[in-house]
Amino acid sequence: MRLVIFFLAAWLPQRAEPSVEEILAKIQTNTSQFLQSLPDFVCDETITSKAVIRGRQRQYVNESHFVGRQQKQGRMTFTETREVISINGKAVPKNTRPQGPIFFGGGFSSVLHTTFGKDTVAAQTYKVASEEEFRGRPTLVIEFSTRPGQQDLRFDFDGKAYVENDRGKAWIDKESMRILRLEREYLNVPRRQSPMVATVEYGEAQIGGQAYWMPVTVTASQVKGSTGDEEQYVAQYRNYRKFEAQSSIIY
Repeated sequence: MRLVIFFLAAWLPQRAEPSVEEILAKIQTNTSQFLQSLPDFVCDETITSKAVIRGRQRQYVNESHFVGRQQKQGRMTFTETREVISINGKAVPKNTRPQGPIFFGGGFSSVLHTTFGKDTVAAQTYKVASEEEFRGRPTLVIEFSTRPGQQDLRFDFDGKAYVENDRGKAWIDKESMRILRLEREYLNVPRRQSPMVATVEYGEAQIGGQAYWMPVTVTASQVKGSTGDEEQYVAQYRNYRKFEAQSSIIY
């Protein structure tokens, strides 16, 4: 009987692994909740911006309220603003800008849109590189890179636009097809500077009684010049809640 069962099992159809196209379609369906249906919200944000220059460290810790609103701005349908509350533990006046040697704009939404937006995937190639366990969950690791010669994807570096020549990885939860971690390396940077690496980690947050998959930590790092000076940006997000103009930001 055991031999018969083994023989029959060998002829049962095997479950096919999803193709890259099927995986991308599921990821886009899930991420559209963030890019389109997410309500206006506010959360607490801590930005740590630091640099090691000639062996000496400079660091600024900015505490702020971060507001995300569904307002169209260029190709993006999501607008980010923040109100800085304190810098290095000292309260600051309203409309104070965050301080630090390095800032990475758009890590909250632009990296996600650039990597998996329906209007950006044509400029990139994707492949399933491996399967790994990440934060206790089985994941698919997707590797991606911009297509040679593409001109549609660009990013701003110190006020100048550069055509993106990027590569990166995404860790995708196999069960839910949610993005747990997204890493993108910007290779087309000014001369005498190393590529910038940006990483976004995601987690579930309750906003207005509904669950959304939101950024928890955004990091960006770079080595500048022949001296090896290092710069690092870390933004942490917590206490998500629905934005209401009358009472959302409390000092």
